[in-house]
Amino acid sequence: MKKKRKRLSPAEVDLMQHLWRTASATVTELRTLVNADRGDAVSRNTIQVQLQRLEDKGWVTHTPDGRLFRYQPTVSAEQGMAELTRDFRNKVFGGSALALVRCLVDADDITQGEIDELRKLINQTEEK
Repeated sequence: MKKKRKRLSPAEVDLMQHLWRTASATVTELRTLVNADRGDAVSRNTIQVQLQRLEDKGWVTHTPDGRLFRYQPTVSAEQGMAELTRDFRNKVFGGSALALVRCLVDADDITQGEIDELRKLINQTEEK
């Protein structure tokens, strides 16, 4: 049985998004990426603490890179987002995928292209 990773805080999810895009980064590189999107800068120490927590939770690992550590995700973006979505669905929608999708569709900001893509996904799933 696959070991379930622990849930992430919103700040940890943000850090994972950057790691998934870069595939590998140092604390300094991640700090630059995180602070590019913010008005209030996050300290180097905060990034280090978050990375340690992510490592403890099984989401990242690190390797030496000279005098620094380089951090890498232990899970692909697709798999990680699926886990995060499953946790959200269970927590907010009682595990119902239909309730989650209905909420997204009813939000009135779904495009016709997204509706067409959903139809394709449903058809492909039915064919399996």
